[in-house]
Amino acid sequence: MKKVSLLQPTYLPYPGYFQVMNLVDEFYYMTNVELSRPSFQHRNRLRTPTTEMSRRDYPCHKCGGTAREQQDADHGLYSVKHCTGCGNSFGKAPHGWLWLDVPVVHAHRGTEARLLQYALIDNAVPWAQRHLTYIGSFYKRSAFYESLYPELEEIYTRPHATLYKLNIELIDWLRGHLGVKTPAFLETEYPYDVVGNKTQRLVNFCDAVGADCYVEPEGASFIDEKMFERNGIELRFFHFEPPEYLQLFPGFVPYMSALDMLFCLGPRAKNKIKAEWYDSEIRENLTPELDVGRMMLGGR
Repeated sequence: MKKVSLLQPTYLPYPGYFQVMNLVDEFYYMTNVELSRPSFQHRNRLRTPTTEMSRRDYPCHKCGGTAREQQDADHGLYSVKHCTGCGNSFGKAPHGWLWLDVPVVHAHRGTEARLLQYALIDNAVPWAQRHLTYIGSFYKRSAFYESLYPELEEIYTRPHATLYKLNIELIDWLRGHLGVKTPAFLETEYPYDVVGNKTQRLVNFCDAVGADCYVEPEGASFIDEKMFERNGIELRFFHFEPPEYLQLFPGFVPYMSALDMLFCLGPRAKNKIKAEWYDSEIRENLTPELDVGRMMLGGR
């Protein structure tokens, strides 16, 4: 039985992404989809200190100027406001983690440039240095910093024009350290009929690559299971259980980028890339919370 999965290449994915990779015989990156903003296509989360973060100066993601954090007393959240360079305001973020956001050149809806495979990075913004600064600041205490950070720095200092290529380069680096050996390919290398609803597209793709089993993250409400059955393709669901591990800052916050787990555990992170199949009979009882994991996997 040939098992495959087709997911969008997201930015610094969380551990579940690599668990799906481990479950299948071949993994495919879906890039022929519209870019969504904000989404995990261009951003993800890292753990942060739980006390030192408050009232810090941060570089603005638009112009590189300085922005100051201010507390929202009503919600116990923190927001970075009023960049001294361009006046930009950052959105609120829960205390204990921080978004790393890759700026993308604006494109109008419905145009080819809006597709993920054509989405361009806005390199007029010093985003790469900003991300390196945060990674260096948050993980410098890691026992694995000296071996991991220089490799990341080499990736981030190289020029990148398209978002999906940056994402795949980082995914390849992460899965190399996580011991994921499943071969991965671009879906665009295997022409197939994308006409029809979302399920029909997946069925057509399975036919194009000769797969008789498709692995789908839980929470995919659009899936027509009978269509897979009629076409002789077994549909299996992936269940993600956040692997708990000792993070560098107090407490455990799930659904961080796999980068956090790698810096915290080093080679032992490989042991956390395990997965479970999901019983399709339980799908009807999915709670909204489960959709969070699926979005991080690059849900369609």
